[in-house]
Amino acid sequence: MRNDVEKAIETGPNRKAVGPDNVKNEMLQVDTSLSTRLIMAIWEACGRIATIPDEWMRSTLIPIHKKGPTHLPDNYRPISLLSHIRKVLETALDKITRREYEFRSAQLGFQKEKGTELAIVRAMEHFRKGQKCVAVLDLKGAYDLMPRQDLVDRINIKLSPLTAKMLKMTLAPLRIQTKGDDHISWFQIDRGVAQGSPLSPTLYNIFMDTFVEEMDDIPTTIALNPCTLFAGDVKISATHPEGLQLILDKATKWAEQRRMTWSTSKCEVLIAEQTTDKAFFLSGKELRKEKEVEYLGISLTQEGISDSKLIQRIEKAKPVLYIMKRLGVFRLGSPPEKGIRLYKTLVQSRWEYGLHLTPWNEQISNAVASVESQFFGQILGKIGRSNIHRIRSMCRIQSPEDRRSLLAQCMTKRIKGKIARLREAPQSNRNKRELTEAENDLEAMRHLDG
Repeated sequence: MRNDVEKAIETGPNRKAVGPDNVKNEMLQVDTSLSTRLIMAIWEACGRIATIPDEWMRSTLIPIHKKGPTHLPDNYRPISLLSHIRKVLETALDKITRREYEFRSAQLGFQKEKGTELAIVRAMEHFRKGQKCVAVLDLKGAYDLMPRQDLVDRINIKLSPLTAKMLKMTLAPLRIQTKGDDHISWFQIDRGVAQGSPLSPTLYNIFMDTFVEEMDDIPTTIALNPCTLFAGDVKISATHPEGLQLILDKATKWAEQRRMTWSTSKCEVLIAEQTTDKAFFLSGKELRKEKEVEYLGISLTQEGISDSKLIQRIEKAKPVLYIMKRLGVFRLGSPPEKGIRLYKTLVQSRWEYGLHLTPWNEQISNAVASVESQFFGQILGKIGRSNIHRIRSMCRIQSPEDRRSLLAQCMTKRIKGKIARLREAPQSNRNKRELTEAENDLEAMRHLDG
């Protein structure tokens, strides 16, 4: 663990607000070796008495106003400031935990070499294989209301005694104080995972593996892959309506056993040929059925991926050009290179997400061309609207068709690289499983691209 702590100090972020102990990461980096020895000495003492310093169990809460009336708490987003020393230890613990714990293949959030795009690819592969009865679920307060005792029971079973002991110390009740309070008051939190903790995503995934296990006895005739999880997004699918309701019943049972609640008002069932005339229930409430359901930033229909969310992102890019203009990016005499760089970072990046996964059509092409024409006109004047293909070449901006092809190639290349590394690695059961998954993902990409 010592090496993990030292690396966490070296790579830790600087210029960050301090926690209750007022220790900055820059202080630890003055002498990394000395800081590591001191932190490890304290941590070993913590292990002997099975508790950690009081300052590490405190958090300063800073409410950031989002929108709406300022007197309503729901209009604020809280930011939690923890001790930097605690974060260093938790970063090291996170690496140890990930080495020991083998996550289920349905877990795609907070995982190395995985992400939303891969989750969408797998969703389309399930769709292609006949699992067209789809529901997208939302778990109420998933991160904040997760029962810690259930998590503790699981890490006791799944992890080594030493790692479990270290994790349980970080799961002790956290005391939170809101910055700016007139009087000093602390509120104790004993549910959920700590906001701002490097360990929280991993601990949340460990807890949500219990949901995947709940689906283990689903017959393959109902679904080969009944669920896909990405952070707080849960997608379930089946080959027929009765199978989908069976999975929903299991989801209801799982939540009730853990004293958690599904936000049924946010849960949706996709209207498809099999589900049009059926009613579906979760936690005793009928779910809303829609012709399009949103999943990880894309729209699913009974035909597959819809272009509606992509079109929306392209349209939302136009106001950014207006803001850039107001800030003087396109002012006479301003270097064009600066405007082009900002365009790629602030505008083009907005509609690139999901571009290579969404079936290409003329509407997408025209929408992108409209944004590009507006940009070229602002940065180059009338000449910018005369020949969009020539101007793209001058500005070194790829056409949306070429960009789409490049994004698909990059994703395929990443999967192939993972396959190559796994084939060269020792053939443990874990590596063999990940290799099979990667090969299936590559095949799914080929079908989607085709």
